[in-house]
Amino acid sequence: MKRGFLTILLFFLIGSAWFAGSLNTEHRAEPRPTVESLRPMIQFGRTHYALSSKTRPWIEAELLSDPLSISPVPASIEVTYSKKGKTIWHSTIENESILPIPEQDGMTEIKVSLLYPNQNSPMESRFIVAPRRDVDFHLNQDTFAPGELVLIRAEYLEVGQELTASGNWFVSDPQWFYQNGVGMLLYPIPSSTKDGSYQLTLAAENERAILIPITVTPRNFVMQPLIIDPNINATTRTDNSYEEFHNMLLKSRTVTEALPLFAEGFILPVDGRMTTEYGQGRTINGVPSGSRHSGYDLAAPTGTPIKATQAGMIRFAGELILTGNTVVVEHGMGIFSQYYHMDDLAVEAGELVQQGEIIGTVGTTGFSTGPHLHFCIYVNGAYVDPVVFLTESPLGFLQLLPQ
Repeated sequence: MKRGFLTILLFFLIGSAWFAGSLNTEHRAEPRPTVESLRPMIQFGRTHYALSSKTRPWIEAELLSDPLSISPVPASIEVTYSKKGKTIWHSTIENESILPIPEQDGMTEIKVSLLYPNQNSPMESRFIVAPRRDVDFHLNQDTFAPGELVLIRAEYLEVGQELTASGNWFVSDPQWFYQNGVGMLLYPIPSSTKDGSYQLTLAAENERAILIPITVTPRNFVMQPLIIDPNINATTRTDNSYEEFHNMLLKSRTVTEALPLFAEGFILPVDGRMTTEYGQGRTINGVPSGSRHSGYDLAAPTGTPIKATQAGMIRFAGELILTGNTVVVEHGMGIFSQYYHMDDLAVEAGELVQQGEIIGTVGTTGFSTGPHLHFCIYVNGAYVDPVVFLTESPLGFLQLLPQ
């Protein structure tokens, strides 16, 4: 019994010592979690995933329209967009910001870098978006006068995606040109177009066509009576002369460079007196000609130098029955300048000329009433008013770089 009492006493003393020690020991708080233990969550609307540097999940591009929410909230957030290894956008943003949708179709890697307090290096996560946008068409304006150009820029093209365009004011099969995933078209409003409301139909391959209203305003063209030597009239305006002229144009305007050969506005090729304007009608020895004037007639003394209105390739240089000594210069993108009734030619087909370079001299060859230069510009199936190119270059709107 004595042994039992001693055992109980021993346990009592041990317990008392432990209890007393626990009262005198300072209480230690649970250790705070370290930065390494953070598991941030990235969320777009209702879609969320844990930040990870090991995986690159795919997300729908439309999710970028929802605010980017990160929890816990970091001290700083940096976002970098990369396409084919090249940085295309970088910014420091706030939590709950909306990220931009990449401007180009195809895969874009988005890297999110998060920096938390007391953290030496940022935590990173990457994900992939691959937007698929419908082609976006832009026009330089929606109201035009006869002789002007509809400039069309198409963005967000897929590789090899074809474009078509048709206007119900003009039957044509215009040629599109492409650079860096952008399509460009110069669509003419011929001088014969009557004023009124029209419709431009634009379509991208595998997408629904869109209809764009176009308004053509009135433009009054005066009639010009022209008196010419009957012998010249009889020998230059024949079936053979028209066929020769048509065949020359058909051949010389078949090939065109896909990109422009110029970078600025055009210049008048000769400093002369305007005797006939673009679009004017004519009577020839009292008989209506049945067509409108395709460009400018600039009167100047025989032998006056003629300059190339713009840099380009000589596609034709020779003598024709109807237009006399003639030069056709191609400037790329379906743009051609033409020069008629010249006295002498200073260039040959196949030559590359610069703006202002002398290509010949003023004369009165072919169907002509006196020394002058007939100067006109042809684009995608029709002659346009040269003033369209003399005032400014179309490259500004098209945001196009020359080759």
